[in-house]
Amino acid sequence: MYLNLGWFDGIWLWTGRAVNGRDFMINSGLFQFEYVYTIGLIDAIALILFGLYPLWLYCGVFLGYLLFGRHEGQTGMVGLL
Repeated sequence: MYLNLGWFDGIWLWTGRAVNGRDFMINSGLFQFEYVYTIGLIDAIALILFGLYPLWLYCGVFLGYLLFGRHEGQTGMVGLL
């Protein structure tokens, strides 16, 4: 979506105010940030956020193990309540 590939063109009909993929990914219909004439700052932030996805996934899985236990017999922190 961020690269505005041609096979995503039909999606913008139902997304609301988004004009293209980059507009949708940056603004998500909530904000009005500039998405056309950026100096590379938006692209750098997007690349950093995309690179952090594995870290957020790991943190979520770790938190799930901590709260609910890793194996079927374990109850984790929820079992202490």
